[in-house]
Amino acid sequence: MAKLTTRELARLAGVSPTAVSFALNGKPGISDETREHILKLAETTGYVPAGRAPAVRDASRPRRIAVVYPESLRPIDQLFYMELNSCVMRVDFPAPFSPTSPLISPRLT
Repeated sequence: MAKLTTRELARLAGVSPTAVSFALNGKPGISDETREHILKLAETTGYVPAGRAPAVRDASRPRRIAVVYPESLRPIDQLFYMELNSCVMRVDFPAPFSPTSPLISPRLT
């Protein structure tokens, strides 16, 4: 049997995917009755969160922050992006975030 998705669990429960997310993650915003209904349904259907979701929250994985700017710039724009990149590189980002070299994209022009 294929794994049940959050969207499918929401359809079975008669609620929105957001309500399912709130119930599964213990967040406020839904009634206790709705939360209990969703959690009971998740248990009876054997719902298991997707494997990739915990990986998104994995703090040990590095996160890159970059300035992306167009390839062809006027001189005044070049100065702006150079200064912006310089400021980004000086910021002391909390782990796991780290700045990287600027990215030049010809598609932005």
